Amino acid sequence: MPASPITAVLVHSPFLGPASLRPLADALAAHGNSTEDLLAGSSINTEDLLAGSSNNTEDLLAGSSINAVLLDLRPSVVAAPMHQVLVGAFADAMSELASESLNTGEEDLAGPVVLIGHSGAGPLLPAFADALEDTVTGLVFVDAGLPTPGRSWRDTVPAELYARLRSASREGRLPRWQRWFQPDPLTELVTDEHLRAEIADEAPEVPVAFLKEPRPDVEWDGPAGYVSLSGAYTGDVAAAEALGWPVRRLDTHHLAPATDPDPVAVAVLEVLAELLTAA
Repeated sequence: MPASPITAVLVHSPFLGPASLRPLADALAAHGNSTEDLLAGSSINTEDLLAGSSNNTEDLLAGSSINAVLLDLRPSVVAAPMHQVLVGAFADAMSELASESLNTGEEDLAGPVVLIGHSGAGPLLPAFADALEDTVTGLVFVDAGLPTPGRSWRDTVPAELYARLRSASREGRLPRWQRWFQPDPLTELVTDEHLRAEIADEAPEVPVAFLKEPRPDVEWDGPAGYVSLSGAYTGDVAAAEALGWPVRRLDTHHLAPATDPDPVAVAVLEVLAELLTAA
């Protein structure tokens, strides 16, 4: 990986808030520690994570630092046209950060810029990249859907799922993400009560119209990679492999970026190492 700082912009799902990725952002920012330190207390060991990888710990982490940027995009999913507002808000927030960095003389946004999208943020990453003035070096999809330019969320899921969510909506708004499922995935996956409450409280009541809006018709042909956490996106993982992307699989769950971020961070760093070498 390059010696110049890498700006890793973490993008949370439109159906969740930044708490779902904040622990991962912290782990990435602290990546200068050895892998053994980074994985201390994790349920996933170093040998399992790095099995089959061509990168050793020193090669993976040496000579570079990570500036992890985590934005709060929840205010952008309140009214139509939500995709347009989301992309505009993302670009404005990044422009503001760049201006602040320039004014203070800091290097917070120096070096390569990569976007890391979790869950429902995945399909929007090309549009976010296209909206930035600076060239984005690569995209990393973390247990996320792949881009479907010009197609809506409704177009990509079983009709019965959309019908169920629409029937559960109130006053044109979807239930919070954790209420889409039985049992509640937060109760099952997030054992820390404070973190569970924070994720639950942050989940917005997204308008049903968001599910029907076509996603931005923006393609991505640059470097990209995938980190799989669960069985929720097997088709997307297979598609990523078919495209020749670097892929890492962890035997964990969809909310591991919040509950067990360190092994996820190492997997992301491995993918980034391959992307930045290719770039």
